[in-house]
Parts: sequence; C-alpha cells; structure tokens
Amino acid sequence: MAATKENKKSSKVLITAVVSAAVVILSVTAVGAYFGLSEASNRNADEQAVVQMNKMLETYEVISGKITSVEIVKDIFEKNGLNSTKPFFDKNTFYWTRSEARILIWEEDKGVTFPSYMVETYKSNSKKLETSATWYDISII
Repeated sequence: MAATKENKKSSKVLITAVVSAAVVILSVTAVGAYFGLSEASNRNADEQAVVQMNKMLETYEVISGKITSVEIVKDIFEKNGLNSTKPFFDKNTFYWTRSEARILIWEEDKGVTFPSYMVETYKSNSKKLETSATWYDISII
C-alpha cells in the first residue's frame, strides 16, 4: 500500500511538471506572436504615414509646383498639422529625396522598403545608405 501512495505522489508531481511546461511553452509562444504582430503593426503604420505624407506633397505640387527643399517639406507638414515624423518601427527612417520629391522608408540592414516603386530605383542602396545631399532624414524635422 505504501508503494501505491508513492506512485500517486510521483504521478501528481509528473502531471504538475508536464502542465507547468505546457503553460510555459504556450506563454512563450503567445509573447513571441504578440511581438511579431506589434512589429508588423508598426511597419504598417509607417507605410500608411508615408502614404499620407506623400499625398500632402502631391497636393502641394499640384497647387504650387515642384518641391525643391526639405524646408518646404517641413512647412507643408506643419501647416497640415503633422507634428511628428518619427517612425513607429525602430529600424525605419523616413527620408525625403530631392530627386523624387517624395518620402520613402529606409530600413536598417534592408535598404529602401517602401513605397514599392522606389525599392527598385534605390536597390543599389539596399544594404547601406549613401551619404548624399539629396536624401534628408525627416524624422528629425
């Protein structure tokens, strides 16, 4: 009879250990999924911000002509109530390019990632950003 009590005890301990391990595995999976979703959400938010900023610039150009300086970009954003141009995703930087007169996303270690039509144009910059007088980091505006 003593052996049966020990078997029950060891079974309870084993079941508790298995259940605890399962809870830990599920928790780790859930946390990983959350951060993955958070990263994707921040990237999407950055892309939508670039779409909106570029619409502001396009509208300005229709009314006033080609944008020739980053100071004009700053004025356009301020007049339209855009108080922050800091990306949500920490590896992203928003750049205004003089040649395109548009905003793009440059992601650390990847290069230009958005808008898609600019990805091919700036493919040569895909691993490192060229220091250029035609690219302006607007995150610091």
